[in-house]
Amino acid sequence: MATQAIDPRIPAPASPAALAPRRRDLGRVMLFDNGKLAPDYGPYRAIFDVVEAALGNGTGVGTEVLHHSDDLLRGSGERLREVARWVRDQDVAGVVFALGDWGVSQPTAIVAAELERLGVPASVVTTEIGGRQVLAAAARMAPGLPVTTLTALRSASYDEVAAETKELLEDILDGLTAAPATLRDRFAARPIAAPAPAAPTGLLELTTADPSAEFTAIMRDSLLGDGLPLVAPTTERVAEFLAAAGKEPQTPVWPVIPPRDTPVTAREVAAVAVAAGCGPRWAPVVFAAYEAMAAPEFRLFQAAITTHPGGTFVLVSGPDHEKYGFAAGRGALGPGFEANATTGRAVALGYSFLLGAVPGGADLTAQGSPAEFSYCCAENLDESPWPGLHAALGHPDATTVTVLKCEGPHNILDQQSADPARLLGTFASSMATLGSNAAYVATAETILLLNPEHARLLAAAGWTRRDVQEFLFDAARNPREDLRGRGLAPIWPAWFDAADRVPVMPDSSSLLVAVAGGAGPASQVAVPWGYSHAVTRAVQPTVQPAVQPTV
Repeated sequence: MATQAIDPRIPAPASPAALAPRRRDLGRVMLFDNGKLAPDYGPYRAIFDVVEAALGNGTGVGTEVLHHSDDLLRGSGERLREVARWVRDQDVAGVVFALGDWGVSQPTAIVAAELERLGVPASVVTTEIGGRQVLAAAARMAPGLPVTTLTALRSASYDEVAAETKELLEDILDGLTAAPATLRDRFAARPIAAPAPAAPTGLLELTTADPSAEFTAIMRDSLLGDGLPLVAPTTERVAEFLAAAGKEPQTPVWPVIPPRDTPVTAREVAAVAVAAGCGPRWAPVVFAAYEAMAAPEFRLFQAAITTHPGGTFVLVSGPDHEKYGFAAGRGALGPGFEANATTGRAVALGYSFLLGAVPGGADLTAQGSPAEFSYCCAENLDESPWPGLHAALGHPDATTVTVLKCEGPHNILDQQSADPARLLGTFASSMATLGSNAAYVATAETILLLNPEHARLLAAAGWTRRDVQEFLFDAARNPREDLRGRGLAPIWPAWFDAADRVPVMPDSSSLLVAVAGGAGPASQVAVPWGYSHAVTRAVQPTVQPAVQPTV
């Protein structure tokens, strides 16, 4: 007898864009710089120099060239569609995009696919890093979208990029002029790391004696999951999970986030959580985390595909953390605690199942991180000398979940400092490490996890959480000269430009200080990705529906 399970994969697109008609006499072409052709990024300006020269020198492809630059990295799905409509209104007959590279790759693919839908031919130039992501996005949104990939890395010279562009020039320009059927044959057949879509019914019929092993194999073959065994999200298990959170199956939890064209529903979230091994006891916390990630300031769209090797830290704080069984004491961020491990995994797997973030495809991280498996603990209120983080963030009577896209925790060892300022000086040095995103993208929150021993030392000397925040905002800085020519082009508040020593956070309130773990000589800091913000949501008390949801 078959076992029926909820299929957590992304539904097939309802209406992928057909490639726009092409013509040989374009007449007017836009060269669209998506923010990656600036001199401080690399030698890639050569791409448009070569293309523009070809367009103006008797190729018969076009004579008038328009230049446009728009940093697509911070674009939401709707904003990207607005960009496409604006380009269409410029009365261009074709657009060449550069450069599909790193996190801007998928936004570029979205604009290009939308232009095809609007009847404007597009041709996208990428690096090898971004090409896979553009192809994966195009497979869903505009099959056959012309994508030309350069092998030249950022370390290449201008002349090397120019030479390779000349070799690939025919492919780039064919993307604007060749027949759509020809382009589909050429580009849609390329191998890509894109997950298989959900079954049309949204259900899987599992027919073997071990439904969970069968489900794991199906997801593995679809390129989804984290490599560990999964639990089959049977209709009964999913219904039980939804009931524990008081959720109706079709309630939207995440909005439409590319490459999806439908919202993520409570049923899908529950299916992912069950697959992660997460029981109904933790359903209210899982949904609070997912709802926090839906906030615009979290920037889930980019968090899913970034090259940054971090995870989503789920920090539980408040009076009910023990009721839910979350570990807050010794080893809380390590193995052995079911609530922490499965809740963190339920959040992490959402990127894979619900947004198609596949390594080598939509997920651009170069090396990955253990924090992408599971990243969750509770605040140790019993051993904290201060009110809990939930109270500091405006929820004194509630249990809260705070989510932050960040690196795995970095150990801070200091068993000798007896003076608070000296101890915090050690913390400041660890927080301001050159090479972390926060050194250059000082726009997001940082989470500092104090062990109880360090927290007691500070409190005994009269230091409050606010004192710690203000001290570390002033102390965790890098000399401007140490940042020059390193890392990334800086993104920070304007007043930083006049600072001799540059902070790693925008203000003192951006340091979230909590007590966690057991007594000892080490605390930890979670350094942010930088392009999103920490978001906190209260865990909603369970309201059992009168009738268990039918999924």
